[in-house]
Amino acid sequence: MLLRMRHFEMHSIQRAIEEDLIRNERHISMVAPVLKERNITDSELQNLVNKRLLRKDMRLGGVYYEVSHDTLVRPILKNYDARKVKEFRNKILAGRHWFIVFRDSLFRDHMGIESEKYSIRS
Repeated sequence: MLLRMRHFEMHSIQRAIEEDLIRNERHISMVAPVLKERNITDSELQNLVNKRLLRKDMRLGGVYYEVSHDTLVRPILKNYDARKVKEFRNKILAGRHWFIVFRDSLFRDHMGIESEKYSIRS
């Protein structure tokens, strides 16, 4: 089911589960509108309930969702840590790329080179 979703949808669901439904290494309940702020539809939430990844709880005042079982928390947190490391690495690489482009631009300006044909590669 998750494999058939578009990348954006999957990423939104992943972030919601990792960041909204787990606190202090425990699963917590979250009211549906908070999850919908992450652009998760009722249909997607119901699919996760049907797959037994989430549990739906009807309470006075609204519908709440939570990770369906404690045994899912550790793998979710492991995935969260891996995702954060990857995002940090990508930011570092993007910053390094920006620095190289900026350095090359300064060098061309200093040397009076206007052509894009000359570029310093690292």
